[in-house]
Amino acid sequence: MQFSLHCPSTPKLNTIDLVVKFEGTIRTRPDFCPAKYRTSLRQELIFLAKSAPFAKISSYLLCCHTYIASDPRLLDFSNLMVTSSSTSISKSPEPAVEKPKWGQVDVIFEEERQVGVYRLCILPQERIPRHIHARTHEVEMVVTDTLLCQEKLAPLNSSRAWPQHTVHTYKNPSQLSQLVLCIDTPPFDPDDEILV
Repeated sequence: MQFSLHCPSTPKLNTIDLVVKFEGTIRTRPDFCPAKYRTSLRQELIFLAKSAPFAKISSYLLCCHTYIASDPRLLDFSNLMVTSSSTSISKSPEPAVEKPKWGQVDVIFEEERQVGVYRLCILPQERIPRHIHARTHEVEMVVTDTLLCQEKLAPLNSSRAWPQHTVHTYKNPSQLSQLVLCIDTPPFDPDDEILV
């Protein structure tokens, strides 16, 4: 599977033409056929380019590769490559993993004092408690399709910005883990997550 996408320029990056290539076939979670996955992933990578203040194209590509290579919606794939006109990434580090009560956080990418990119995996029948951030601006995209945000169904690939001091929560009413792509500026600080 291979696809290309065109990311418009951002305040820090020029226009990016990105190619994502898997050798051979991919196998996905039953609720995400390969075509649905490709469509969703394309929107997620554009969201990353527009929402995260990456300082360099190579940082964006490394983040994309780590995000895709560790994606729990992918059950089987081989030889992932993410390229732009000037840079190619074929390997990336395994993300660090944190295990809160409600599920798992994959630390996809962090640039000191700049930006953090995280995958939130909310276990079946669990919820991220209502909380605010005093110093962090958060932007999130729902990347599975059975998740409640602020007690309302959040459509696949819907996004929300959570400015500082904005109360927010997620709940997973389903029997499958649900995922959120999270971008924090600056990177996440556990002392800045205040339950309300």
